[in-house]
Amino acid sequence: EQAGVAQLPHRLGPDITFVHCTSLPDEELAMIADSGGAVSIAPEVELHMGHGYPATGRLLAAGIRPGLGVDVVTGVGGDLFGCMRVALAAERGQQHAAALEAGRQLDRFELTTTDMLDFATLAGARTFGMESITGSLTPGKDADLILLRPGPNLLPLNNPVAAAVLAATPANVDTVLVRGRVQKSGGKLAGVDHQRLRRLADQARDRLFGQAGVRPGEPWHPEVAEAWRP
Repeated sequence: EQAGVAQLPHRLGPDITFVHCTSLPDEELAMIADSGGAVSIAPEVELHMGHGYPATGRLLAAGIRPGLGVDVVTGVGGDLFGCMRVALAAERGQQHAAALEAGRQLDRFELTTTDMLDFATLAGARTFGMESITGSLTPGKDADLILLRPGPNLLPLNNPVAAAVLAATPANVDTVLVRGRVQKSGGKLAGVDHQRLRRLADQARDRLFGQAGVRPGEPWHPEVAEAWRP
């Protein structure tokens, strides 16, 4: 013990969820896979904030199907539609770059839109140990449903999975049920005062910007901490 706090045992196991994993070598990804551990990735923020290249392909090669997550919603989009597209484009872009470097072109991908939908649903639930409760439409699980309305951006509709992954946005979400209770219907959130929500958000923004001496809309970035200076 140190300062009265017991040291946690150094072990791997199926009860641990690892996040990002962009900088982990392949050997450590293999250790996570062997232990039954789960991995959650957030490709959009990983690319924006310099975490390293998303580990999607390396995780799959190690036998790990990652769950998709959204991180730092003050800096990136907060919906899984955008997250699926960024994850898919990043991995395919990396594969294209490797092929072009080798003087060849790819004619097909192993990573599909079906994979991405799985990462955002069942694999995501499995990442948090909730696959017996949610993540798929299965008898006995919670009635967690998202119904999409195929607007002009999804037409003509011939492959629903590909359309949802490659083209859908939150605007296409017509109905949401959580444990069978309607949380969104007809494209509108249930029981939410949108005017009050907007007012509170604006007030929080003005308070924080005022404390920082910044006016909304003007260029600003935080000072680099000394620990990060070269």
